[in-house]
Amino acid sequence: MADIDATAADLEKRGVALIITPKLGLDGNRQCWIEDPDGNRIEFMQMLPGNMQEEAIKRMKKK
Repeated sequence: MADIDATAADLEKRGVALIITPKLGLDGNRQCWIEDPDGNRIEFMQMLPGNMQEEAIKRMKKK
């Protein structure tokens, strides 16, 4: 996801309530959350340079 703030604004415009508004997560990515009708949480993530997932993928490729 390229722009989590735009995605969050679009979701809200469509009547989807955010349970967690866009914020920087501990993994170095920006994220926000919604719930589906059954109460399952769904995460939207914007991966930023230097995030934990990117660093792990780089380490795996070196092996």
